[in-house]
Amino acid sequence: MKLPRPLLVALLVLSLIVVPSKADLDDFFNGFGFHFRHGRQQQQQQEQQEQQAQGNDNQDPPGAQVNEPRGSYIAGAYGIGGSPPPPQQTAVQPAEPADFKPAQTVITNNLGGLSVGFYDRSCPNAEKIVADWLAELIKTNPSAPANFIRLAFHDCAVGGCDASILLDSIGQGDKVEKGSIFNGMSLKGADLIDDLKMRLEEECPQTVSCADAIAFTANEAMAIAGGVRQRPLGGRRDALNSLATLADQNLASPTATIDQMSAIFKRLGFNQEEMVVLLGAHSVGTAHCDLFMDRVYNFRNTQKPDPVLPLPYVEDLRRLCANPGTPQFRNPNVNFDETPYALDNRYFKNLVQNKALLLSDSSLKDDPRTGPTVRQMAENDTLFPKRFAELFTKMTTFNVLTGLLGEVRKTCRSTNN
Repeated sequence: MKLPRPLLVALLVLSLIVVPSKADLDDFFNGFGFHFRHGRQQQQQQEQQEQQAQGNDNQDPPGAQVNEPRGSYIAGAYGIGGSPPPPQQTAVQPAEPADFKPAQTVITNNLGGLSVGFYDRSCPNAEKIVADWLAELIKTNPSAPANFIRLAFHDCAVGGCDASILLDSIGQGDKVEKGSIFNGMSLKGADLIDDLKMRLEEECPQTVSCADAIAFTANEAMAIAGGVRQRPLGGRRDALNSLATLADQNLASPTATIDQMSAIFKRLGFNQEEMVVLLGAHSVGTAHCDLFMDRVYNFRNTQKPDPVLPLPYVEDLRRLCANPGTPQFRNPNVNFDETPYALDNRYFKNLVQNKALLLSDSSLKDDPRTGPTVRQMAENDTLFPKRFAELFTKMTTFNVLTGLLGEVRKTCRSTNN
């Protein structure tokens, strides 16, 4: 059959057309912003590679997660558990400026939303300011490390590590933790943090929290005293409340039993071995005579010293605490051991020899649950400083406020409102 001439021309034109490949079609349409499915996959892969190459530039800074919950309230160290503290108010934060660049930090530990190097970008000299300040302070106040280690314990033990121990008053007018019978005149170091906070504010206004100021100072104090040095975790925020009643309920007397202390430390997440190591904080510092006077002069109303105490030790203590009638906290201080400025195992060696100032400490050696750890610490000069540093870091991460919870106080003695 003979085809019409117009049809033959049309077929000839079609035979000269080259059918483009799928890749050619993608290249053609991509130029106009259209993408087929496999083209989108290639673009996504390219974008992922670009993001990986950029590193962490677009990530949120560790420890600053929005609405990160605070841990449940647990009774603090050295005391009997009480009611949970009043709920913390959540501060509404303004949006970050357009040119804000979150800190790039190397996280070597992440407990409670905290991170190493938290202030590397926002206040890079923060840790150095703390270290330099403490080094200068120790020249005139060699007891400062012991005071700051105790201050950190007493802060973290009552509701968490949130600088509630530094507040002078709260809006409700209730007595604050400073007014507790377990703090009061015996509390040392809280007033010194004021000077440190002023220096931090001059460097980086309203950036470094008072809670981190306590933790950083205690960490540096521990290292200076002989604990294994480690870079501190940062990112804590400050509490809005402080109640003396909670401190009264959660800080124990020097006569606490092992059962009482074990229950407390268990609620804090520590077993009995860890409890014994943390009680080794008594390796540094001193105690007022009235905290152990009855063991020296009138143990359990016997008119005799505690029979556990060696007689030469009793005589030494009577020379140091010569007047049992001295008003509370106005009598002399006595060193816990012969090396009051060194965080070493001398404290445990004394426990083995029954030379413990506090009744709570003296019971550790002979109890089968705690005695093995006491002897292990006493026999190994290098083990205690290492274990204490590890557990002290864990202690100072207890029940912290992070993210949008709490606030960063301008001054440590009062809230911002």
